[in-house]
Amino acid sequence: MLRIISIPKSAEINTLSVPSYYRLASAMLLPPPFKITPNRSGVFEHELYAVIEARAAGANDSEVRTLVLKLVDERISNYKNSKTKPQTIKKES
Repeated sequence: MLRIISIPKSAEINTLSVPSYYRLASAMLLPPPFKITPNRSGVFEHELYAVIEARAAGANDSEVRTLVLKLVDERISNYKNSKTKPQTIKKES
C-alpha cells in the first residue's frame, strides 16, 4: 500500500524546515512533492525513506540525486503502466 506523507511531516522526519525541504527537493536531493489536492502536496513514504537509508549508508549528493531521479522515473513509469489509470468522466447533458 502506498502511503503519502505531507511536506511538513516529511520535513519533520528529516529534521528540516519546510523551506529547506523544498530547496533540497528542487535540487533532487529529496523526493520532489506532488499535488494531492490544489492546496496540499506530499511525497511517497517509501521514496522518503529510501533517501534517508541511502544517506545513512554514506551516499554522497551525486548518489542521492541518482536515486531520487530513479524513484521519480519509477513513479512516472508505474503510473503509465497502471491498468487503473483515472478515467475521464463525461458530464451528462
